[in-house]
Amino acid sequence: MVKVNIPRETWHQVWKSLLQEGAVTRVSKDYIYLVSERHIQILSDKQLPFEVIDTGVSPREKIRHLLASPVQ
Repeated sequence: MVKVNIPRETWHQVWKSLLQEGAVTRVSKDYIYLVSERHIQILSDKQLPFEVIDTGVSPREKIRHLLASPVQ
């Protein structure tokens, strides 16, 4: 999992692309989300703006993301 910051101006377009790929977890009111490596690849391929946050993902955030993800 990777933390990304999505610019507020393009949030709607980026958000739609993220949701089409799978589960996304918001970890901050500042448009910071936990996403997968596949999400990063899709955003890069579509040239959508985002910033990878270099802080670690806490165990609490990981659990929250896993609980929000659909069980397969």
